[in-house]
Amino acid sequence: MSSKEFDINLHGIKLQFLFFSKEYIEDTLKSQNIEYEIIKLDSKPRGALKIIAEDLKCDKTNHFFSYIRFFEYDKVEYGLVGGKTSYYNPDVFPGKEKENENRYARLILKKIYPKKEPEKRWSNNILIIKGIRNRNNKKIPINDNNGALFMECYLQRRFNLFDS
Repeated sequence: MSSKEFDINLHGIKLQFLFFSKEYIEDTLKSQNIEYEIIKLDSKPRGALKIIAEDLKCDKTNHFFSYIRFFEYDKVEYGLVGGKTSYYNPDVFPGKEKENENRYARLILKKIYPKKEPEKRWSNNILIIKGIRNRNNKKIPINDNNGALFMECYLQRRFNLFDS
């Protein structure tokens, strides 16, 4: 399944949202020569992020990445959040829900899974953009702030993702 529509009712407004599957997202990125890695947030994610940063030769100015967070529904993972953060101080973890929550990805997950605990609404997988291959098959790392921000915008618009 490449996508699924969910009926979401918030603020008295009921609308349909289309979410794309992890497999569809991966296939699309591969077809565009965008290199990525999937890491599990429950298996020492900071160490995995540090290894990726070292591989990309990140330094004090070039240490950012774009990512996609997923949620699972009927054993299929769907993209929900497209963001940008730093390898050395990542904010990819969902964190605690606020009493007056206003982050729409969290509000939508709460509507899809009203009885689940907040941290169990998210998939443990995160997709990290590492770089892109140009026409000459040369890898161009995406680890500076502007490149990661541009990729974040692309991911959000291409795959209907919310801000982090």
